[in-house]
Amino acid sequence: MFGENMTKHDVSAGAPKAALDGVVQECVSFVGVDINICSETLMRHVAGLNVGRARNIAEWREQNGPFINREQLKLVKGMGPKTYQQCAGFIRINPQTLHSARSSPHPVPAMPEKPAAKKGKGKTCVNIPTSVNPLDQTCIHPESYDVGQRFLSLVGGSAGQIGSAGLRQCVESKVKTRSVDKLAKTVDTTPETLKLIIDGLTQPPGFDIRQNFGQADFKRGIVSMSDLR
Repeated sequence: MFGENMTKHDVSAGAPKAALDGVVQECVSFVGVDINICSETLMRHVAGLNVGRARNIAEWREQNGPFINREQLKLVKGMGPKTYQQCAGFIRINPQTLHSARSSPHPVPAMPEKPAAKKGKGKTCVNIPTSVNPLDQTCIHPESYDVGQRFLSLVGGSAGQIGSAGLRQCVESKVKTRSVDKLAKTVDTTPETLKLIIDGLTQPPGFDIRQNFGQADFKRGIVSMSDLR
């Protein structure tokens, strides 16, 4: 925070940049990024990522083609369990973008299943799936996928219906008959987490929270000296 009447001599050289970077990271993480079209520069501002990790993701994408699911992030150099946990919820796999990338004139072969790096001595490797997971296009964190699946079963829906009018009706009907608090207990989660899951399941594909924001009203009158003639 900068106080009133402060000058550049009262603030350390790195403070303004750190403050700006913090705000940008918060905004980028709040909106989310499409990992298959996101620039390396923008990726740096995703929570959990930095210059090196963003570069590694961009290089992996260039060498192996588009990311098919969030799990494939674990194949990227420098993407450990903690980093994955921090960034996964802010990264999206947009189905339309993925389809376009895979249908390009010179498609890159899909990445074959291969074992992820061992987390520690004595632990077994886990295969990284190469199939599309509809939940990866949402704001739902992978840690909550099991809860999301339980909720889908509860309302009589499926992951393939994410964002559809039919699923929204099922969810709205269930929420009307039972409160979010009661539903949260049924699927073994908190009301806050369930609300986030409901948002993720009912928002249309490619949803961008910014589309509901008011747009700047750009001046259309006098904008240059020539307009005064």
